[in-house]
Amino acid sequence: MTFWDFLVKKRNWLLAVMAVLTVLCIAVYPKVTIISDISYFLPDSSPIKRGLDIMDAEFPGMAGQFGTLSVMLEDVENPENEKKTLTDLTGGLICADLRTSGNYTLYNFLLAQGCDYEEVRETVTQFYDGRAVVRVDQDRNMPPDIWPIIISGVVLVFVILFVMCPSVMEVLLFLLTTLMALAINMGSNILLGSVSFVTNTMVVVLQLLLSMDYSIIITNRYRQEKLNWPGDNEKAMTGALRMAAPSVFSSGLTTMASLMMLVFMHLKIGMDMGIVLSKGVLISLICNFTVLPALVLKFDKAIIKTQKKAPRLSSKKLAHFETKHRVALTVVFLAVSVSAFMLQKRTPIAFSAFWETEIDKHFQPTNSLILVYETADEDAIPALVDTLSRDPLVNSCLNYPDFFKRGYTADEMTAQVASFAPDISADIVRLVYYSYTHPERTERLSFDDIIALTEELAA
Repeated sequence: MTFWDFLVKKRNWLLAVMAVLTVLCIAVYPKVTIISDISYFLPDSSPIKRGLDIMDAEFPGMAGQFGTLSVMLEDVENPENEKKTLTDLTGGLICADLRTSGNYTLYNFLLAQGCDYEEVRETVTQFYDGRAVVRVDQDRNMPPDIWPIIISGVVLVFVILFVMCPSVMEVLLFLLTTLMALAINMGSNILLGSVSFVTNTMVVVLQLLLSMDYSIIITNRYRQEKLNWPGDNEKAMTGALRMAAPSVFSSGLTTMASLMMLVFMHLKIGMDMGIVLSKGVLISLICNFTVLPALVLKFDKAIIKTQKKAPRLSSKKLAHFETKHRVALTVVFLAVSVSAFMLQKRTPIAFSAFWETEIDKHFQPTNSLILVYETADEDAIPALVDTLSRDPLVNSCLNYPDFFKRGYTADEMTAQVASFAPDISADIVRLVYYSYTHPERTERLSFDDIIALTEELAA
């Protein structure tokens, strides 16, 4: 028994195994860790990566405190009162920025370490009955309508297949085979530990586009082999798999090799995408040689019943034109290639680019930047911050050396801490100042004294 005979003879067992594997992968998929922080994939040599590593080592938990949750409201009568309401709704998050533009007011809150921002989003949205636009930093990493775009692309592919394929049933079998391959690939990502949000989103379309032709090649070959083996579909399928294997495997292996080149990118997301997509192509190959033959043989009568006329596009004229003008076409191709190479050298690179959200239509996008420096250079930082603060493109600057070393009056200190400690009043600051500058005052209050004072003040 040859390998191709084995695939056909044991097709039902192979289909059952792949079906069980599909169900298991669907079950474990929700447990796959999706990483939405792009900085996680920065190369180790990147200054940003080294800075984040220093922050994690020297200031544990600090790196996770600079995410923002933005809330945009329309027609706010009293922004300060609304700020207090939002502070309560967000569980006491610090409002770092309040901006207005026309009829809109924007509140930017600093996300605390371990904050469940999805729960906060839902709470704010429900309170304002959908009138509030709530955004977190992760929302800007991908287009807001990415899933409708992906679904539209997939639908378009299958519409073309329905038009071009000679049988409607064939397209449904293609779809089932592809869905099983996708489910196995996405579920098996749990073996990798984690995947990026980009890979997790794009793998659906890319795996579909990269592997759909395998199904088409095998079914077309099966249709041809049926003419050589009339009445013996198993023999026809065995011959189809054997004859289609060289082209399918060569296509699949070259695709996998090309995708594995992504592993050598400096940005580690390339390794993430290269491994997941190469694995997806391999799984698609396996499904097309195990799942598809079983389905085609099982639904062979349905394939015949759903046959239809398919348009046949002749390429004779195109081939004749290409042959006749091959020299001119080669020159044009070289000219376009050289021009494209020169233009890409002049293409500006954005190091901080985000997809536009509803908030960005009314408020200019901002980025939070963190400067990590050696303590020995601390004295030079206040002057640097003063320079940055005068830059018209810098909204605000908070630096710890300046904050702790420069002298402030009680009112000035209150203004400095207002953004992240709104409950600290000027009277409280004056008490701290007095306590610090009068260490000789050693009086202490008992608990009863405090109770009596509280009752008196309350009255």
